[in-house]
Amino acid sequence: MAIWGDNSAEWMTAEISCHAFTMTSVSVYATLGPTAASFIVADAGCKVLVVGHETLPKVPDMLRGEEYAKNPGKALQLVVVMGKGDAKIISELEGMKLTVVSFDSCVNEFKDKLEKDEP
Repeated sequence: MAIWGDNSAEWMTAEISCHAFTMTSVSVYATLGPTAASFIVADAGCKVLVVGHETLPKVPDMLRGEEYAKNPGKALQLVVVMGKGDAKIISELEGMKLTVVSFDSCVNEFKDKLEKDEP
């Protein structure tokens, strides 16, 4: 899983969820542009990309970039949007055969299904 966005509570929750399920996370600095991000996401073989509202607009360009398109490791399937997502961009990503969901919808779907933690 790659996390591309500013530090936030959602960012930390995504990071901790990787640890909970023994997944590897790749942090992509929010200040990076689509070219650098595309190489990182593809080269790491990320299937999930968690993005903030500030980085969501960069995702379509990232996926169209040569660094992503020609990388044999490209594997992205799911984009999780932290915060309010732009409907036009989400539609564009869905047109690229990606599943796009909001971070809040993920939390709402599973918050009542958590197992009680008993040390």
